[in-house]
Order: sequence, then C-alpha cells, then structure tokens
Amino acid sequence: MDSLPTISTQVTDYDHIIFTTLVLLFAVSGTIGNVLIVVLYIVKKRSFAVRKYILTLSVVDLVINVVVIPYTVLFEFRLVTNDFFCHGMEIVRHTLVGFSNLILLLIAGERLLMVWKPMVQFRTEKMKSVLILCLLAISIISSIPAALIFEVKPHGELEPSANMTIPTNDTQILPVEESNPQFCRYTTSILGRVGSGIYRDFISFMLMSELLLLIVFYIIVYVLLYTHKKKLRNSMSLARSQPRYPRPSTGPEEITTRLSTPDSASVESEPGAEVTTPSIPVSGTPNPNVAPQSVDPHTDRGNRPHRNNRRLRVPTKTWTMMFVCTLIYVLCWIPFCLAIFNVFDILVFRYFFFLGHATNPIVYSILNDKVWEGIKEILRKPMRMCKTFNQRS
Repeated sequence: MDSLPTISTQVTDYDHIIFTTLVLLFAVSGTIGNVLIVVLYIVKKRSFAVRKYILTLSVVDLVINVVVIPYTVLFEFRLVTNDFFCHGMEIVRHTLVGFSNLILLLIAGERLLMVWKPMVQFRTEKMKSVLILCLLAISIISSIPAALIFEVKPHGELEPSANMTIPTNDTQILPVEESNPQFCRYTTSILGRVGSGIYRDFISFMLMSELLLLIVFYIIVYVLLYTHKKKLRNSMSLARSQPRYPRPSTGPEEITTRLSTPDSASVESEPGAEVTTPSIPVSGTPNPNVAPQSVDPHTDRGNRPHRNNRRLRVPTKTWTMMFVCTLIYVLCWIPFCLAIFNVFDILVFRYFFFLGHATNPIVYSILNDKVWEGIKEILRKPMRMCKTFNQRS
C-alpha cells in the first residue's frame, strides 16, 4: 500500500508520460516489424542470398524491443529494486544496443564492398559468422563496466552528479515522507567520479565514431553509385545512337554483347535490388539482309527500355535507403549525447535511440521490393487459411 502514492505521483510527471508512451510505441512497432523480417528470412531462405547481417540485426532489435524497453520503463519508474537484476540487466542493455550498432556498421561495409567490387566474393558465410561473434564478444566486454555504474541504493543517498539516466527533478517524483526507498540508479560510488565519467565519455566516443564511419561508408557508396549511373546513362545513349539496322557482318552474339551495358551488373548487385541478366534472346538464324527485330534497340520497346529504366531506379532507391539510415541514426543518438552531457534534461532524449531499433527492419528490408512482396505474401496466408476454413465449414 505504501508504494501506491509513489506510482501515482510518478504518473503525474508529464516527462515520464511522454517517455512511456513513445518507448512503448517503439516497442510494439519494432516487435511487429522485426518478427515479420525474421519469419520472412527464415521461411524464404533461398530467396535472400545476402541475409545473415540483416537477420542478425532483426533478432537483436527484437530482443531489445521485447526485453530491454520494458526493463527501461521499470528502471525509470524506479521499480527495479533487486541489485543482482540491476547489474545484470545493465550489462544486457548496453551489450545489445552496442551490438546492434556494430551490426549496422557491418551492413554498411558489406554494401560498400558489393557496390565497389560486385563480382568479388570478399566474405564467406563462415567468415560472416566469425565477424558477428567477434563483435558480440567486443560488445559484452565493453559493457561490463556498465554493471559498475548502476546499483540499488536508497533514495536518501542520491548523488547530485547522477546525470546518465536519472532525472535531476528527483524530489518531484517521490514524496518526501517515504523512508529511503531503494531502487536501481546511476552511481559513482564503485568506479568513482573519474572512472564513471571516463566510461560515459567512452560510450559517447563510440557512438560518434560509429556515426562518422556510417557517414563515410555511405558517402563512398553514393559516389560509386553515381558513377555507375552516369556510365549506364552514357551506354544507353550510345545504344540509342546505333544505326537502326546492324551491319550485315554483325552476328547475334556481337549484337547481344554491344547492347549489354557493362555496368548493369555492378549496379544491380547492390543489396535491395533484383538481379537481372542483361541479355537479349535471339531465335533462329538471322538473315543478313533483314534486320532482326528481337535485338533492335528502337523497336524492342517492351523489353530493353524497361530493363534500363529499372536499372536507373536502383541507385535512386539505394540513395534513399542510405539517406534514411544516416538520418535515423543522427536523430536517435544526438539527443542521447545531449542528454547525458546535461545540455538538455529531457527524459525522452535519453532513450530516443530506441527509435532506431524499431525502424531498422523497415529501413534495411521494407525498401527492398522483394522483401516487401514476401511480407505481403506472409500476411496473406493467414487470411487465405481463414477464408478456406470458412468455406469448408
């Protein structure tokens, strides 16, 4: 009965109401999106050759939405009172969030390599698994100090320098008459002020470094895709400028080779694009005196221009995806850094990075036409089963 006034007083805090509403919205939307991506990539394994990093990211973000976000709500409402649970969950929280960010770097690096050297296999599936395990180990090791900057302590021992995840308006949340309630909170009593500050600065440095690397990777990809697109346009213009009827000495193989764009393979090897073979079917033996209609760039309106236009749309979709990725990362982590360095004392800013874990599957997969079609197919199956069951009954 004594805890009822505490909770009711907390709910009246508008900062906590906004925080709870947003993070729970992130959790629900992120859980649905990540579950769909995980199911799709497992069911349609053969349809997605490049899937290990995306699948790992979706699984990690799913755990964050299901486990870490609810724990964070309990933490901010000061309902975590077990010291062992406090230490353990802080390691889990820091590990999963850091691991998810490192997977984003792997995805960015993989896309850079696939655009830069599309015909070269840089990593095998085994090597990808080793990289993922190494990054997981790094995340766990770097998160161990998080258990030393959080502990269950009485309210009466509240430290004025606790800025990392505890709001400064503590007296507005808990009534004065309560006798030193204990809850999990930020502390400097274990590592000291210097050690706790160093670890906080280390986290901020890692976040800024990851953001810088993402921007550098995607700028390079921008440049490469723009170069590919420019070459593709030039080759298309050259193909249109060819004479309507080929020379008599030109065979079908030479026609196919000349009309195939040399950079189309590199453009369409980028993840998120459907790979097509730039070849033109030739049936029968052509008459040297008659122009073969199947290879005429001017009359093949239903086939060749469509493929060329689709290739030109690939860089545009990729640029959009990468721009959204970078923008979301900035929107997620810049407020966090401003909050932990006391630039703004807004609770939502400390946990706005959960937006990234809710939208990662949308950004990295939904913008892929093949993934979107697969998700719609998965959603249609229950409806078809219900319809079939109703018809039989």
